[in-house]
Amino acid sequence: MPLSGTSNSAGGSQHGTDTMIGAGMRVEGHVAFSGVLRVQGEVLGDVACQGDAGDTVVVDATGSVTGAVGAPCIVVRGRILGPLHSAQSIDIQPGGRVVGDASYRHIAIHAGGLVEGALTPALPIDAVIEAPSGHSPHAYAESSAKRFGGRGALAGAAALALLVAAGAWLSRPPATPAPPATEASAKEAVPPPPAAAEPVAAPAPAAKAAEAAAPPASPAREAEGAEETLIVQGVNPAKPAGVFLLVSKAPSVLYRKKRDEEGEGTRLAVPQGRTVSIAIGRNDLFRVAEGRDLEIFYQGRKVTPKTIETGAWMRFVPQGARGSGEERPAGSDDGAAR
Repeated sequence: MPLSGTSNSAGGSQHGTDTMIGAGMRVEGHVAFSGVLRVQGEVLGDVACQGDAGDTVVVDATGSVTGAVGAPCIVVRGRILGPLHSAQSIDIQPGGRVVGDASYRHIAIHAGGLVEGALTPALPIDAVIEAPSGHSPHAYAESSAKRFGGRGALAGAAALALLVAAGAWLSRPPATPAPPATEASAKEAVPPPPAAAEPVAAPAPAAKAAEAAAPPASPAREAEGAEETLIVQGVNPAKPAGVFLLVSKAPSVLYRKKRDEEGEGTRLAVPQGRTVSIAIGRNDLFRVAEGRDLEIFYQGRKVTPKTIETGAWMRFVPQGARGSGEERPAGSDDGAAR
């Protein structure tokens, strides 16, 4: 966005400003920046950094962002409804509030700051010790030697591994030889001949192979509509399209994933008696896995309890937008806007 400026406001001396969204401004759409972005107004969309490792986004006390925020450094004094992704640090200052998950290398939450979501520290690359797929053990051994101090350290590690293996071998319990079978015990072991029964046709080889390859049935997949995708269409374009409101009357568990993602995705736990705003990313699907005593509102529309109870995947579509045609509309009640 071609927005730029400087700020001499109180509290802004720590971060020079390259781009500013001033108080009273409202931006609808994704924002890409480099340098330092200061948000004092309202952003309805994702905020992403396209610069280097020192770039920073600052959401002041009067600012708010409804969408995902990704930058090396993130400072929150206002409100963010969406997930945070930081390669360096996140600083939640007094009065700052984040409703969404956060991934980071360093985080500071001051007194008066609040984060409603999962906190996931990012591990540095050097902390991964598993051998990468497609590499030989010899190549991985050389890389480990470089990491831990050269070939001498590798030899020491190999010797230690051999000592541990030898100790495990020596400490194993001795094998107990089986007693020889006597003629009497052999006779007792012979089962009586089975009673005559009607012949049963043996299953075809293809049916046997299919039965052996089939995985055990999953309760979530047996539930009616568990893998079906339903559309929840908004009715009030004046309401934010990037979040939905959830009122939990009992402990609940939701799952969020992308439309093309396999499995269950990310687990979201909502305590009893909480009212939370959950950010909606591009192509996000949601389903209620545990706890059916809750209410969901999106752009002035209330999702019916029947839709929630099916456990089906739900895709939230703003007013005026259309689905891809792969899903069917969900039944819904026109409730009061929240």
